[in-house]
Amino acid sequence: FKKIIIDNKLSKKKFETELQNNLKKLKPDLICLAGFMKILSPFIIKKWKNKIINVHPSLLPSFKGLNTHKRALKSGVKKSGCTIHFVNESLDGGPIIAQVATPINKKMSSKELSEKILKTEHKIYPEVVSLFAKKKINVKKNKVLIKDEKKLNLFIKNI
Repeated sequence: FKKIIIDNKLSKKKFETELQNNLKKLKPDLICLAGFMKILSPFIIKKWKNKIINVHPSLLPSFKGLNTHKRALKSGVKKSGCTIHFVNESLDGGPIIAQVATPINKKMSSKELSEKILKTEHKIYPEVVSLFAKKKINVKKNKVLIKDEKKLNLFIKNI
């Protein structure tokens, strides 16, 4: 495991050039984003197609982008959750790998909902990475196919 730190204050172009140079050296099978508050340009996304995954704190396609918990609470939805998806050129719009739903209590604060969803993220994300490492996740025609999907659904049900 090799750790690389790229200055977050660089311009987008310099940041992505440095990112791409490091990724080329590392040749990763999978790039996992979490709390990555940047939008990657097509320059990076196309070079690493179906190798970049992200965790998003909502049940996509609902509440893409920022402030998901506040928007979910304000809208009155009964459930929220998290989504693990492949990254493509559209904001939080890539093919969905897995989702975990969680009920919303009307009296919940945004912080409480955030903490509840974060706990589910910490359980589902490693499971998805494991499936990817075992070559059990494929993308065909912008749809995710998972071998042992019943097993994954059982795992999700028990979160």
